[in-house]
Amino acid sequence: GQGDVAGGVVDVTATGDARGAVVDVNGAAAPPPGVWVVPVLAWYHTSFDTEPDIDHTKVYPPQMVMSDFKLCRWPEGLDPLTESVAAALDDINDERGGWGEFLAALQHGTPEERNAHVITFSHFLPRLELCPEKRMLFYPNLPKAVGSDFILRRIQGLAALGRSSSNSGGIK
Repeated sequence: GQGDVAGGVVDVTATGDARGAVVDVNGAAAPPPGVWVVPVLAWYHTSFDTEPDIDHTKVYPPQMVMSDFKLCRWPEGLDPLTESVAAALDDINDERGGWGEFLAALQHGTPEERNAHVITFSHFLPRLELCPEKRMLFYPNLPKAVGSDFILRRIQGLAALGRSSSNSGGIK
């Protein structure tokens, strides 16, 4: 709806489209030959943090510390304290249409499309181990507000197509 984050994603992409920019929150593009650059739209959820909480000191929950909880408005039915926001943002990857066409090109496209390298990126982490250990963080609840299991599931789908990466954020 108007005034909420999900509506803002649509507004930003529509504005870019209207001005001739190549804007697609998940529409994979192959800028240099042989490379897919694939943004993954996402939002964090507190259940991403599966490690035990730090209990030797008082640590405020993310909704009391992170400005997102005060500054972002979500459509009715979406609750940032659950996985509903992360699921809704992940769904936009499919609703915008680009993810399906991208997967189809990887499976059935031209030889160049099928054999191209794939680079995915998101503002949030796909794996908890990419975040420093809680005992090393100034704010030990940070892992509750930096990642999404939805990202990992999405990029693991690429591994099922024979894609893999050896970097620290890659799929294994």
